[in-house]
Amino acid sequence: MKKFRTIIAILMALAALFSFAACSKEGKKEEEQPPKARDYNVAEIAKGIYENVRFDDEYLVETPAIDRTLCEYYHVDASLIAEKDGAKEAVVYVPSAGPEAIICFKAVDESAANTAMEAIKGRIADDTEGYKTYGPDLVPKLETAVEVVKGSYVFVIISADNAAAETYLEGVLK
Repeated sequence: MKKFRTIIAILMALAALFSFAACSKEGKKEEEQPPKARDYNVAEIAKGIYENVRFDDEYLVETPAIDRTLCEYYHVDASLIAEKDGAKEAVVYVPSAGPEAIICFKAVDESAANTAMEAIKGRIADDTEGYKTYGPDLVPKLETAVEVVKGSYVFVIISADNAAAETYLEGVLK
């Protein structure tokens, strides 16, 4: 009986030792792995913004000319924009007139997203100066534009209600 108790005690001690070791390894695995960045569908977000935020320009439309709009007008280097299946991961809604716009795209990484945002902010600053002369009533839209970088994603909204646009985008990006 004494031998049996000794064997049981040894087995229980080994079981406890192995369970502590397993818990210890699990904790290390979780600590070593960086948190996974969330993927966003820029087309869905842009469409949601278009449908849920007020724009004065009733002819605001999605443009198929991403390179021309982002690269030439907003001065974003094309190499900064991520591609999926050979197409840019970008959606841009452009106005028929005025400064309103929706810009949503995935950059190749967070650094590229920040660089792209700086280029876009430069263009918005230039537009703001221009509108001060011939459309001063539109300047507040530019001055309060929603400009968000979330990881490698860039979101810019210039609308008739930028506060509502910002609230909507915050809700989507949670």
